[in-house]
Amino acid sequence: MKNRLINFSNLRKMLLFMEQDLGVADLTNDEKNLLAAITDQADNSGEFRSELVRTHSLVVDMSHGTFFRSLKKLIEKNIVSKSSVQRRSIYRLNANFPQASE
Repeated sequence: MKNRLINFSNLRKMLLFMEQDLGVADLTNDEKNLLAAITDQADNSGEFRSELVRTHSLVVDMSHGTFFRSLKKLIEKNIVSKSSVQRRSIYRLNANFPQASE
């Protein structure tokens, strides 16, 4: 049991360090889950459709309001932007994100 908990502890610490390195440590858990789902669903150019991301396992249980509030926060933080395409549900991961050095 203790070995599994040590592994769990090590994974949590590693995740924390990665979040800090990527510059996402200040995001809420909902925003982090949404960002991970977006990253998983985005095409090679960074574009994604919000209705497809909405079905991702990391956010499928998130309420409609929380999903769109989190998306709005990611836009405000310049992590995501509306796509130049005029359709309302298309967004893009910003190329200048993450801000942290690699």
